[in-house]
Amino acid sequence: MDRIENEAQMPVQQLAEESQWHSIRAMRDAYLRSTDWLVLKYQETKGAVPDELKHYRQALRDLPQAFDSPNDVVWPVKPEL
Repeated sequence: MDRIENEAQMPVQQLAEESQWHSIRAMRDAYLRSTDWLVLKYQETKGAVPDELKHYRQALRDLPQAFDSPNDVVWPVKPEL
């Protein structure tokens, strides 16, 4: 019975993990959008985007691939500019 119960739980666990990944991607996208204006501001006024901001945004874009489990996700810290 234990094997059958475990097999029945796998789809539920997989769906729960997929839901967590979906939420993480939505949050990631919101964090990226919240810094879009900074990128435009730096490009328009100074011509170059600070490396700290570039690294932060790249870490956000890489986030889903950088972790095996949504429970392991560590969010990058937004730089103070």
